[in-house]
Amino acid sequence: MLYTIEKANEFIRGNKETTGKKFYPDYHFAPPIGWTNDPNGVVIFNNELHLFYQHYPYKAEHGAMHWGHAKSKEGLHWQDLPVALAPDQDYDKGGVFSGSTIEKDGKLYVMYTGHLPDETDETKTRQNQNIAISEDGVNFKKYEGNPVLTEDDIPAGTSVVDFRDPKIFEKDGIYYSVIGSKTLDNKGQVILYHSEDLLNWEYVSVIFPYNPYLGTMVECPDLLLFKDKAVFILSAMDYVDEKGKVHSHISWLIEGEMDWENFEFQQTSIKEMDNGMDFYAPQTVKLAEERYLAIAWMQNWQANRPTYELGHNWFGQMTLPRMITAKDGELQQKVPLKIFDLIKI
Repeated sequence: MLYTIEKANEFIRGNKETTGKKFYPDYHFAPPIGWTNDPNGVVIFNNELHLFYQHYPYKAEHGAMHWGHAKSKEGLHWQDLPVALAPDQDYDKGGVFSGSTIEKDGKLYVMYTGHLPDETDETKTRQNQNIAISEDGVNFKKYEGNPVLTEDDIPAGTSVVDFRDPKIFEKDGIYYSVIGSKTLDNKGQVILYHSEDLLNWEYVSVIFPYNPYLGTMVECPDLLLFKDKAVFILSAMDYVDEKGKVHSHISWLIEGEMDWENFEFQQTSIKEMDNGMDFYAPQTVKLAEERYLAIAWMQNWQANRPTYELGHNWFGQMTLPRMITAKDGELQQKVPLKIFDLIKI
């Protein structure tokens, strides 16, 4: 099947009324039809909260990923917008995988992973990083110089198969991107790249080298910078705890310090960001100093999927947005009682 944004939006318009509402959430975000998983590109643009998300509109199951899109004024009531990205290029034809969004000069810049699977030989699967740009926050054009990062930009000793989920941030006028990765012997790590213009990227370092908490692969890394600490939010695959239990998916809140001379994160403490199986791939947007907003996928890889099995034509939803703050040196996270306060700067 050839995928395009136009086909996806036409399908959604013509079929969204077939979505079964028995289990459809009242205030957690869910797709108008089809499948969703990771939140992507969480950003404030024109004083509204924009949420992009992994989306396969055609069935309530994981497929060739698109980027769905919605916006909200307070993080509770959402307006569906047209699909932002489709896997319509040679470099992303297997799926427009997770990524992030940042505003620059009044435009939105998206950095996402292009997925190129090899169904017969997994070692030949490749993932790359690409840019798309929007002037109005709705319509996106893919950069003609894509992909901006490929297997040629991956450091020695690192898997070229699993290289995904770029999260962009800015520091001192330089743009950085942390990307999920693993070593050749299946040990999770995070890689750092930098850019002056969001289009030309260079490798910097393995910013967060392996430790046992990172499992066999890091997904959706996100580096939060507070005045007196740095915090990694990331999702690890196949973490084995001290009792020998394997956690196939777990999301960590990791406090530490950044060594900006060597571009390496030094962990000082770690805790599970949210207990249970229904919290994965969280992503943040910085609202102000010491204040971030986070949204996660209510992850269900191992759960029953009644909305799929019963033919309700949708599957997956997001958590409520929560605030992550640093107060008196202590990290706190909570869902505000007044949801409207979420995006007030």
